[in-house]
Amino acid sequence: MANLGIAVLVGIVLVAGLSVVIDKEAANKLLWYLIIAAIPLFLISLIICFDCAVIHPREAFADTEPADPLQTLFQEIGEAEDAVCKLITRTDEFIQGDVGNPGIQNPALVSDAQRQARLSVGSSITICPATGIPETETLQDADQRLQRLEATLKSFSGPRIQKVWQQSVECFVPLNANINGPSLTALQGRLTVVQTAIALQQGKWIKEIDAKKEALQRGEASECDKQKGIAAQGASQS
Repeated sequence: MANLGIAVLVGIVLVAGLSVVIDKEAANKLLWYLIIAAIPLFLISLIICFDCAVIHPREAFADTEPADPLQTLFQEIGEAEDAVCKLITRTDEFIQGDVGNPGIQNPALVSDAQRQARLSVGSSITICPATGIPETETLQDADQRLQRLEATLKSFSGPRIQKVWQQSVECFVPLNANINGPSLTALQGRLTVVQTAIALQQGKWIKEIDAKKEALQRGEASECDKQKGIAAQGASQS
């Protein structure tokens, strides 16, 4: 800003000096040209100066307020329920596969088999779709939701997926869940067991079942697979 004023002043002095050697009318025109050229520069400089003078406070630190452990528990339970609902869908598909051709002719057989599988659990399984994060639930509500998750993984999806997995991959990793009373720490521990079960059933069993199915579709059958096919064919013909 100061530099601009000095430049304009110098220009005026030069024009005044030139007025000695050129006529007065030409000097006046030159002076007006100088003023017109200086006005936009003056306005731009003024805007820049005002903008630089304004203080723009910035938050240098992120929000460090710790998350509510209970809300975190509910959020993770909701995520677990969403994952388990996908396992329930796959389990229903395996049940439908067990019913086989009769289920194609009579879909009621499939529905009945799926209903019987749920009844065999002996308690309620996870409600689908997942309920998400509640606003007013208590530790007792979290306990009940975890009970449904545990029952689903241990007695509904787990045995059925494990059976298909053993038939196709021939391996078994046991799942042991430790169920305690409804305290926040205990519920968090049980949630960890549930998440481990989901990782086992979805991330290992289902993944390897699908990989085996794709390999068989490509014609990549192991000797064990061939023997199973021969045995199944012999059983169907007898």
